[in-house]
Amino acid sequence: MEEAGGGHIQNSEFATENGPGKLCCTRWYGSPVSRTHRFLTVPQDKCQELEVTGWPQFNIYKNGEFVDTYKKAREPELIKEYLDKYLVAETRPPPPPVTKTPTRILNPEGKLLELDERNFSSETKQGGVFVKFFAPWCGHCKKLAPTWIKLAEQMRNQLTVAEVNCDEHNALCRAEDVQGYPMLFYYGDDGVKTEYTGGRKLKQLQTFVEKVLKP
Repeated sequence: MEEAGGGHIQNSEFATENGPGKLCCTRWYGSPVSRTHRFLTVPQDKCQELEVTGWPQFNIYKNGEFVDTYKKAREPELIKEYLDKYLVAETRPPPPPVTKTPTRILNPEGKLLELDERNFSSETKQGGVFVKFFAPWCGHCKKLAPTWIKLAEQMRNQLTVAEVNCDEHNALCRAEDVQGYPMLFYYGDDGVKTEYTGGRKLKQLQTFVEKVLKP
């Protein structure tokens, strides 16, 4: 039996008065109008191998593999419509590959991120940023500083821990409505801002972060 290379083969296996089985192959090339016909003698065991259960039986094979059995009336237009379905499917271009956006990795080095007017908007609008607004002379800010560094280390690959020096970037702090020091804001999806007013110990900060990171 000839393989279906470049098109489809329609097979009819049947019994005749002269003995078992013949295979009628119709190969369709690119267009349902252009076709050739070949008749090949097939031994009875080939019909059994192909699980032919009645005659005539029309099957579609592609690359030697069974695809489908034609079960409608044996009218030329119906057969043509049936074959056209496979021709259209084969000639239709494959869909373009799906391009996945790379996952953004937050805080890959486990370090504090210094924010200013140049990078504040681009960083916070992506979400997942916990920001400390501080002044270098502020006593409470000095006390929080080592804890904030530890939080950045522990939030590696999970959350961006950042800070803004309001003495150096006073306009930015005013724009963010910073009214005292230190002031802590979490910027979530689309840069939505939430003020953190809880305790300043490391465990308390971690509990807050774990809560906002939950899906």
